Amino acid sequence: MSKKAKPKPKAAVVDENVVTRQIVAANYGKACKAIGVQVNPHVNELFRGKEEDGDLVNLRYIRIWKQEIGNDGAAAIAGLLQATSGVNIAYLELLDCGIGEDGCRALADVLSQQKAPGLLTLNLDYNLDVGDAGVSVLVGGLFNNTALKQLHLDYCGVGPEGCIKLAQLNIEALTAFRDGLLRSKALANVDFTFNLIEPEGANILMPALAPENSKLLSFLVDASLPGDIFQQLNRARKAEGKKKGKKGSGKKKKK
Repeated sequence: MSKKAKPKPKAAVVDENVVTRQIVAANYGKACKAIGVQVNPHVNELFRGKEEDGDLVNLRYIRIWKQEIGNDGAAAIAGLLQATSGVNIAYLELLDCGIGEDGCRALADVLSQQKAPGLLTLNLDYNLDVGDAGVSVLVGGLFNNTALKQLHLDYCGVGPEGCIKLAQLNIEALTAFRDGLLRSKALANVDFTFNLIEPEGANILMPALAPENSKLLSFLVDASLPGDIFQQLNRARKAEGKKKGKKGSGKKKKK
């Protein structure tokens, strides 16, 4: 009888999530080195993880405050938002992280491809380098996005500047922002406070707040606008009404 051939050893299965973890951690380290800041141990631990933590498949929320991750860091985090990462991030908060136009572009590229389920909330408050150019590229990613529900851009340097060119760019950015609001299929809440857009900019955004655009549940703008324009443009979130019922309806009737 002929001897049976020994079965070939199976090739090791590569865990794509672990690869993603390593890539993001490496990119974060490179970004910190490029801008001359120390690697934040908490952020690094989040990306690299501990052996007992397993992969990033259960990661849902990312909050980073006052860490100069810059555009390269934003691009690295954008990699986690891609469908191929195996991770479903629902909430991304990058406050005062030195993010500018290039970082917004990296996020916009991912947002433009996202369908539900995907990122639900993006908070870029206090990134002053975003400015008009950053908003312009960011909203470009909202045209086909069907997942994002909330966008926060407080103190992002959006507003008219001291020269004609930047003032014109501001108009273009707000126009793109308005078009993004009108065309977005999912965006429901926008916080645009502390951005000094002035009446001219407010009038550009006004069509997005028309009564027929009922999918936009709230839109908050800066109170520095003239009262009548503020009333037309600002759309506060409606408080959930209390359930109505007859008084004592919960009590059982005595037999």
